[in-house]
Order: sequence, then structure tokens, then C-alpha cells
Amino acid sequence: MFTLIKTVVKHMSTEKDGESFDIARIMWAIGNLVYFSLSIWHCYKHNTFDYMQFSTGFAAIQVAGAGSVKLKETTEQKVS
Repeated sequence: MFTLIKTVVKHMSTEKDGESFDIARIMWAIGNLVYFSLSIWHCYKHNTFDYMQFSTGFAAIQVAGAGSVKLKETTEQKVS
């Protein structure tokens, strides 16, 4: 099971060649983890959850991450 998780994480964080790590994808994943943990902390501290603020912030992170990966697409190594 651990090897499956390790393989999935490696495929999600590497470029087309499957070996070179892509900093844009890694930072996108870290941004998602930080956003979720801060959202949970805010809910715990204030006992409220605003769906509009959460969805707006989450959408902003997804758009920024997807945009950075798309821009980086032109600099990826060619796979033959």
C-alpha cells in the first residue's frame, strides 16, 4: 500500500519524464495543504465556516497552480 501511495505522489510531482521533480506542482500541493490546514484552524478557533470565502480562496489556489503548471509546460523536457 505504501509503495502505491509513493508511486502516485511521484507521478503527481514530476515532469513528463517521470524523474525530474516539477517545482510548480510541488508548490501547488504545498499551497493546498497549507490552505486546508489554515481553514481547519480557522473553523476550530472561530466555530464558523463561510462557504463563499472557502470556495473563493480554494478556487484562487487552483487557478494559480494550474496556471503555473500550464506556463511551465513549455519548458519541460522532451520525452522520446
